[in-house]
Amino acid sequence: MRDAERRKAWESAHTPEQVAAAQAQRLARRKLKSRLRTQVQRSRWECISGALKLSIRKETRSVQLAHGFIRDRSYLDMERTCYTRPDWDRVHELVALHMYGDPRIFLQRFAQWVDAARAADNFKGHEPTRHEILVKLLWKRERLDVAIKAFGGGER
Repeated sequence: MRDAERRKAWESAHTPEQVAAAQAQRLARRKLKSRLRTQVQRSRWECISGALKLSIRKETRSVQLAHGFIRDRSYLDMERTCYTRPDWDRVHELVALHMYGDPRIFLQRFAQWVDAARAADNFKGHEPTRHEILVKLLWKRERLDVAIKAFGGGER
């Protein structure tokens, strides 16, 4: 039997009020499913695009700091105030990649530059604790899992 034939048989066995209520429920379920699907797709895209933005910004900052060091600029000339700490390991990798002259002198000068930057203490942000980071990640994942299960999606 086709769906249309099955639906006609069901409708003939029930009252018009029951049929109208069932159709309204079906329509509401479809709308909810569609809304949740777009929310999940949007939240997945926001997670991906947000991660890309953060990684690109972090890399750009590291490149700028390495470039500033190579050009003999002080750290405070480049960043007066910062809200996240620089990725000093990545800056070190970039400096080591583009160094010239005697490597020992160059890397010793870099270590002094980093120590002076750390001593400047221009950090104004709040460093989240490990617990805060985990709670935030778990909350986002639970919210996404609930939305996926609500419209019948499978496991991620």
